[in-house]
Amino acid sequence: MAKRRCGNFKGSFGRRMPATLAAFCLAFALVLTGCGDDNGDDGTDSQPLGATLNLSGQVWHWVGGEFVQFTGTRTLTATPPGGTGAITDGRLSFTIGEPTGGLVSAGFLMEDYLGWEQASANPGNAMVAMLDLRTPTGSLSREIQSETGTPTSWSFLEEMVVYIFADRDVTISAPRTQNNETWGQELWTYDFMGFEILLREGWNALHWREEVRGVGTNVSVTYTLSAANPGHIRWWLEEWDGDSWNGNEVGNGALSEDLESSGRTLPGRFGARRSPRIRQ
Repeated sequence: MAKRRCGNFKGSFGRRMPATLAAFCLAFALVLTGCGDDNGDDGTDSQPLGATLNLSGQVWHWVGGEFVQFTGTRTLTATPPGGTGAITDGRLSFTIGEPTGGLVSAGFLMEDYLGWEQASANPGNAMVAMLDLRTPTGSLSREIQSETGTPTSWSFLEEMVVYIFADRDVTISAPRTQNNETWGQELWTYDFMGFEILLREGWNALHWREEVRGVGTNVSVTYTLSAANPGHIRWWLEEWDGDSWNGNEVGNGALSEDLESSGRTLPGRFGARRSPRIRQ
C-alpha cells in the first residue's frame, strides 16, 4: 500500500486499515458550504494561479455543535517556506511566491503523499511543493465533510482543495488502481481513479475527493483528483487544546450516535485514511 504524506512533509499516513476506525474515527453530520474571496478560493475551475498565490477569506471553526465564523487572530507559518500572512479578526490573508525550499519530485508527491500508486510525472525532473498552513497550535485548510444514511446504509464525503507549486510545466498522471481489505465481517474496496493533469509553472489548485459508501458489510472507498477549485469549500481552522482537536469533532448527528451504539463508526479524518494533511 502506498504511504501518503502531505502538508509539511514531516509526517506520514497511509490508507489506514479499517481496524484503526475503533480508535481514531470521527463522524461528520453537517454539509459545510461557503464561498471564497480571491484567486486562491474563487470557486472557478482551476486555471493556473500564477507565480504568486494570494489567499483570503473568512475562516470557520466548530463551536458548540455548529460551524461558526472564527473572529480571532492567529499567526501563520507555511511549508514550503517563503510566504507571509495571518488570520486577523477571523479573515485569512496569505501570500506566497516561489518557495525558498521544500520541493520534492512531482511523481513522489502524487504517489507517496497523495496516495496514487504508479503515479508519474513528465518531465520526470519536475519539482513541486504542496502548501501547508499552520497556526501555533493547529492547522488551516480548505475542506468540507458530510455524512448521511443509517448504520446499515451510509455514505461519507470529504473534499479538499490543495495548492501545488511547480517549478515548470509538468503533466502528472496515474492509472486507476483497486484493492480490497477485510475487517471483521466487512469487505472494504478501495478505488483510486486515474487522472492526467497539467500543472503549469507556478501555483495550481487541485480538488481532492474521497467518497465512502457502506451497504451492509460492503464498504467502498473512492478517491478522485482533478484540476478544479470549487468555491463551496471553506477555510477550516482546527486547533489542539492539549486534550483534543477543537474544530473537527463534528460527529454529533443521529447517524454517528446510531453507529456508536452498534459498535461501528464512520471513517472521518482519523479513519480508513487521512486527508492530504498531517498533524504533529
